[in-house]
Amino acid sequence: MKKGLIVLLACGLFMLYAQEQDPGHGDPGHIHTLTEELKELITDEDPTDPFSLGEFIDEDESAPKQFSSEEEEVITGLSDGSETPIEQDVEEDMAELEEQAVETPPAADEQQQAATEAEEIVPSQDELELLEDEDDAIITGKLERESQEEEPALSVEDLSFNIERKEQQVTDLVHRAAQELEEKPLDVACNRFSHTKDFIIGDLYIFVYDTLGTCFAHGDDVHLLWKNLYDWVDQVGTKPVQAIIKKAKAGGGWVTYGWHNSTKIAYVQLVEKEGKTYVIGSGYYPHSKEEAVVNLVKGGVELFNSTKKSGQPVDWAFSRMSYPSGKFVAGNLYLYALDFKGNIVAQGERPGLINSNAWNYKDENGLYVNREIVKKLETSTEGVWVEYVSKRAQKKAYAEKVTGKDGKKYFIACGYYPDADRQRTVDLVRKGYQFMKIHGKSGSVERFSQRRSDEFRFGDLYLIVYDMKGRIIADGGNADNIGRVMLNVKDEDGFEYIKSMLRRVTKGGVWINAKIKGAFKSTFAQRIDLGIGQYVIAASYYPVSKSETMVLLVESGASYLKAHPRAVAFEQFVRSTGKFRRGDLELVVVDTAGLCYAYGNDFDLIWRNIFNITDEKGRPFIKIFINEAEQGDTIVKTKMNNATKINFISSVEKDGKTYIVSSGYYE
Repeated sequence: MKKGLIVLLACGLFMLYAQEQDPGHGDPGHIHTLTEELKELITDEDPTDPFSLGEFIDEDESAPKQFSSEEEEVITGLSDGSETPIEQDVEEDMAELEEQAVETPPAADEQQQAATEAEEIVPSQDELELLEDEDDAIITGKLERESQEEEPALSVEDLSFNIERKEQQVTDLVHRAAQELEEKPLDVACNRFSHTKDFIIGDLYIFVYDTLGTCFAHGDDVHLLWKNLYDWVDQVGTKPVQAIIKKAKAGGGWVTYGWHNSTKIAYVQLVEKEGKTYVIGSGYYPHSKEEAVVNLVKGGVELFNSTKKSGQPVDWAFSRMSYPSGKFVAGNLYLYALDFKGNIVAQGERPGLINSNAWNYKDENGLYVNREIVKKLETSTEGVWVEYVSKRAQKKAYAEKVTGKDGKKYFIACGYYPDADRQRTVDLVRKGYQFMKIHGKSGSVERFSQRRSDEFRFGDLYLIVYDMKGRIIADGGNADNIGRVMLNVKDEDGFEYIKSMLRRVTKGGVWINAKIKGAFKSTFAQRIDLGIGQYVIAASYYPVSKSETMVLLVESGASYLKAHPRAVAFEQFVRSTGKFRRGDLELVVVDTAGLCYAYGNDFDLIWRNIFNITDEKGRPFIKIFINEAEQGDTIVKTKMNNATKINFISSVEKDGKTYIVSSGYYE
């Protein structure tokens, strides 16, 4: 009897707790199901054993398996098994790791083996077939947790960004605003553009300049009002407002420029009002390599023209374009320049090629690439695109023509590989793994490193092989790196990403994210055991998509917060021109009580408790962020500024305190 009362009391407390933790558990049907299950427990328990209820629960094979937060992150695949910088303790002793770098493979107990298997985030086809009867959510990598409105859980792979729809939203907004400016008094229109949400849709807003560059309205930053931005330059040296005015005077349309450390595309047009001409427009951030390439080239053209105008030799501009760590290198994007006879005058990736001639360079299909660029530029007043095949992959190059004071013609160009993506990176590592298993270390390292063959390259993807002490034994990108020890190398946030990779790598593979050359770099690494020793095969790519950039910005911010004093990190997070602002993407940081430390560049919210702040659907989204982050990295949709916003949320421990770090973009 006493035991029955105890069980019933426990049941009641459990249901109250469940209802408090998740409002969804208040559903009568759910409570009925719980009650029936608990009745069965009471009926089936052994009356002679006061602890049988606990044993029954532990041994019940029909009960849903409970995973730890770390296991759930791996199983759900939300980050696709990606290595998250905030999860590592970069100060751990490396002695144990170095002990593993012996010629015989290290022994592993059953617990370590299970953990290793859990980290294998890219199953083979055979493994997938073995899992075909498992829950679909485990295979597809979707979360099991319900949101406040029971919306389907999202993974990064589910996310997309519809450029066509966004561009239609931009043009519709500009046309509506132009009509407003034509029909209403200037002060009324500019007030609505700058101080209300009448002309704001998600990250889209209206700006108005006169033809001299003075800002009359700005829906994103009222501090720009009345400022003359005609000569303002972006991160690569172009003058966005001049480009906007020039395009509008030429009949209007789309213009590409840099804004907030990212490439922006704006639609602009002229509006005549009371005898004065205004430029009105709006724009969006595509976070695509194609637009980044265009903006990088335009920056090089601006540098060339300003150098010529100042009377300095154009060689000075070309030397700046060739600096490997300069502003004209962003991840794997760089500038190069040739004269119209094929002589290389600038090369941001391999400066040693300068002064060589590439007029006869042809791709794998026989296309003379540089001749084709010159041919197109001879008959065009705008930039041109040329597509060709390089290192077994399609490459797209954008080029613009410039002319020196002496009349000599050059072109400045940049290219990228659109198909060198996440899956190709995994495929290349898998290919290297299989080859190395068959041919061993000595038979593989030379094949991986030689440049005369593209067998183990795909565009700008190539293999690097490390031993377990961080020494490079093969490098398909630069054979000069062979022998270098990279164990303590840090990225731009202070994260020891090579050390972390060696510590976390498995035979199934892991992803490691780092910030290199001002861009986010994702590396897929796989451990291989050759009997004589263990090695790591890796390949990297630089993702430039909206969803990937969002995730990597959050991870970068979390890593930076962990590695630096709070005040230093938060000061960087709130700077409108800082390295943690990427176009429309910015960081939000709160603690688990809802106290705000950073909200983009909105200083009014700092030190305010925003735990119960709601979106336009009335949902307390900060509270939801905090609750969801307890389960691991996740994605949550909110309704803000008349649009749906996709938010990625993570957490980081710092000095005994948990911080929730997030960023988001509008669909």
